[in-house]
Amino acid sequence: MADKKDFYEALGLNKGASDEEIKKAFRQQAKKYHPDVNPGDKSAEARFKEVNEAYEVLSDADKKARYDQFGHAGVDPSFNAGGSGFSGFSGFGGMDFDLGDLFGSIFGGGGGGASARNRNAPRKGERIRAEATVTFVVAAFGCEMVVSVMRVETCDSCYGTGCQE
Repeated sequence: MADKKDFYEALGLNKGASDEEIKKAFRQQAKKYHPDVNPGDKSAEARFKEVNEAYEVLSDADKKARYDQFGHAGVDPSFNAGGSGFSGFSGFGGMDFDLGDLFGSIFGGGGGGASARNRNAPRKGERIRAEATVTFVVAAFGCEMVVSVMRVETCDSCYGTGCQE
């Protein structure tokens, strides 16, 4: 998050700019850094993306209000992705929280909710997925194939801690 530029600064504006000022600044910056105007210029392309992201937030009244109050954390769903149990939460307005974590912490999610369990650990009942490329004929008429699938299991002797008892 530290490498993200302030959205007002990206558009060359001061905080509290009006909707009209935001729109005008965006158009000027977008025209200046557009990839069609600067073909092959990676820095112009990156700047264009930055300007678009700033305009996307500042032109939406709800997102702008969250950004003004919380900064990038108010509009970025991945903020605090590895932190507390409320990771990704940005309020009920955006509904950017995981109901599974919420119900898991209420109805027996390991005592401490989402923050108490290892997010990379296998979860009971998680689905195993595999991809296979088949021809149209095989898809239409069917066949049997053997597919190797890697999966993680909890050890019966150490229960996934890595230490033998």
